[in-house]
Amino acid sequence: KEFEGYNWQHFHAPYFQYSGSKEISMAGMAQFSRLKSFKADKYKGFRSKSQAWEADFDNELRDNPKGKRAEIRLDVIKEFIAFLKKEKASGVAISVIYAPDYISFQTYITNRDSVMNIYTEICSELEIPFLDYSEHYLCKDKKYFYNPTHLNQTGANIFSIDLAGKIDSLYNE
Repeated sequence: KEFEGYNWQHFHAPYFQYSGSKEISMAGMAQFSRLKSFKADKYKGFRSKSQAWEADFDNELRDNPKGKRAEIRLDVIKEFIAFLKKEKASGVAISVIYAPDYISFQTYITNRDSVMNIYTEICSELEIPFLDYSEHYLCKDKKYFYNPTHLNQTGANIFSIDLAGKIDSLYNE
């Protein structure tokens, strides 16, 4: 259940997960066999984008001025709670972080209060710190985002420094 959707090949056949893309598969095999080396564009799994705001969300707002409702799936909530409990029981220092999202997106999601209450209640019940960045100044300015839920390179740098400081003060006092 922990790895639903994965099978033997995913764990034992290098690059199997990329078998649907010939280009990625070939590049992966070339890298794996040391025939060619590709420069990584990620740092510890993160790839920042220095791009400006994309107009897709502005079009979405125009087409759906009343907003949209976020789907709340009880099965996902249960899995999230089980994950948090398991990690906490094994001694992992856990925090739940709600990263900055653009202010217009926050009002666009019509049941956002319900969604945020779920995070708040879970963290309160499990005594896990919840770092909610939805009121951070980054959220109020498009210049920090390339879409409503993803910070651009400038925004990500500011957020990362702030988050590191908060985590440091939570766990290193």
